Amino acid sequence: MTAVERKAYTKAVNCLLNKPSKYDPNVVPGAKSRYDDFVAQHINQTMSIHGTGNFLSWHRYFVWSYETALKEECHYEGYQPRERCRKHLPSLRQGGGCITSGPFKNMTVNLGPVSPAMDGETKVPSTFAWNPRCLKRDLSAYTAGKWLTPTNLLNITTGPAASTIETFQDELQGRFADKFLGMHAAGHFALGGDAGDLYSSSADPIFYLHHAMLDRVWWMWQALHLPQAFTVAGTITILNRPPSRNTTLEDPIYMGQSNAPERPISQLLNTLGGEPLCYIYL
Repeated sequence: MTAVERKAYTKAVNCLLNKPSKYDPNVVPGAKSRYDDFVAQHINQTMSIHGTGNFLSWHRYFVWSYETALKEECHYEGYQPRERCRKHLPSLRQGGGCITSGPFKNMTVNLGPVSPAMDGETKVPSTFAWNPRCLKRDLSAYTAGKWLTPTNLLNITTGPAASTIETFQDELQGRFADKFLGMHAAGHFALGGDAGDLYSSSADPIFYLHHAMLDRVWWMWQALHLPQAFTVAGTITILNRPPSRNTTLEDPIYMGQSNAPERPISQLLNTLGGEPLCYIYL
């Protein structure tokens, strides 16, 4: 993105941060802004959209609905950018802290942490409680350098882990029993802070860049494996705990107080399907 495009994007994000929430305050008291509506939605469904057969499709639709809100509600004329690898991260975590520069230096996070990922953070007393605080990060070059690698990318797109949708998505998300952080979990933990909370990670705007990157990786896998491109695997509970049935193409994807209607997974597998998705990655 050019400097002008980057400013247009962050301006739109700040616009969502300054628009009122659409949630009933009696239901989600911590949602104060339109941006918070997306954070609340991710918190609400966390245990049924990670380590599941709908992980890829749910997050694809979530990022799409966020981009749509930027366009329709904040007059953004660009697209949702994806994350790129960055150099010069601290070699070890330094304890992190508040964002003090850039377009989000004055950002207030209202929801979470539900599962704190940073020293000094305290779990909220209730899931949707109002907990105003600064946006925090705690960068880790170790995590990024160990798992966000070209080798891991090749493994899940053209290597052994790319053989089925099941092995692809499991390797992408992470083999936690083997202490292996996939590109999904590693991205969150490399950023740390608010982005490291499994539940309220979408409180950090960089969440959407990270998940656009993951969607692009899935998009590449689909292009390389057309016979399996529009299939699903996995159950409907996180890491199949408790044991549950298999995910199906007709399982609904629900977006709550976003601008996206409920749709079956089958409508979210093809980015060139026309309705609702019509995009490619460069």
